[in-house]
Amino acid sequence: MAADRSPAVCAIASATVGAGRIVTADASALPFGDGTVDAVTGAFLLPHLGSPTEGLAELRRVLSRGGRLVLTNWAASARSPFTGLLSEILVAVGSSGAGAVLASLERLTHPGHLRAALKAVAFKVLVEERRSTVERPSPSTWWDGIVRGSYGMQCLLRQQSAGVRAAAKTEFVARAAMLGPLGGPNSVPVAALVISACAE
Repeated sequence: MAADRSPAVCAIASATVGAGRIVTADASALPFGDGTVDAVTGAFLLPHLGSPTEGLAELRRVLSRGGRLVLTNWAASARSPFTGLLSEILVAVGSSGAGAVLASLERLTHPGHLRAALKAVAFKVLVEERRSTVERPSPSTWWDGIVRGSYGMQCLLRQQSAGVRAAAKTEFVARAAMLGPLGGPNSVPVAALVISACAE
């Protein structure tokens, strides 16, 4: 069984895996009974939870004792330029309100914070970091991918003035260009966390 809060995403998934196996639901209010699920997995879910603490407690609620939780999450911005470069630039150009939002999200990238949050809702936890590189054809396509692919970044950028958005893009493209040959593809370091937990 899979869940997503977007009806459009659920419709696409249902067409692929079959009707009845996908439910439209928020991860913070799952339509499953207490202790009725043996395993839960989520890809880069934590930044999309209104309250990560409540979301993790909800995942624990539906898991049976001894049930497994496996999540992926981005690593810290400094360790993962692929996801962190734009965050760093938005703070540097003095974007409106972005600093507090990004600082809150950055806490979710620290293994110690994640371990403590999961232990608080009765999980035994292992957090590992995995590193790789991602090839982007150009700085502009990298920018477009982040802006279109990250709902959080879309929202943050919409809150900024046209001048701040333009300055952020100019700085992003200039710094991204340093990660590859002139006019060539960017080889971008990326790091993600694999969070494995067992419900106590």
